[in-house]
Amino acid sequence: MTETMISDRVRLACDIATGKVPADPAAPGKQITAAYKDLSCKGRGPWWYRMVYRNGGWTYFSDERLPMGTFRASERRATVHGEVYPGEIVVNHDKGGPVDIACLVCGPDEEGRVLEHVEFSKRRDGNLCFVLPDGSEVVLSNPRR
Repeated sequence: MTETMISDRVRLACDIATGKVPADPAAPGKQITAAYKDLSCKGRGPWWYRMVYRNGGWTYFSDERLPMGTFRASERRATVHGEVYPGEIVVNHDKGGPVDIACLVCGPDEEGRVLEHVEFSKRRDGNLCFVLPDGSEVVLSNPRR
């Protein structure tokens, strides 16, 4: 994405993530899906979690937990939500798997979306390097070593 194509909401989130601008403690959080599963009766199907980098470390940001699940359909399908704030980096991983998706939390756009996908790569030292939409890079520890 070129410098001129970045909206103000994305630019502000990039500046907060890189530490150029302090995060506004009064900024409202946004509820997003923190964990999701939709399993068949055989236990197959999507089952993923999201983590956020907050206060110097990775954490799961939902107060709720996914139900462990049994043969009952009401426990095989579940979604839990949590709050994220502009400038935070959120990663997805499947149950027991490595990080596979990374996003930057921005202010809501016209359609209410707050997550902007970012590219990331694993470095030799085991950390993850996130390339933000403005081209800047943030290096953080890998939560799924």
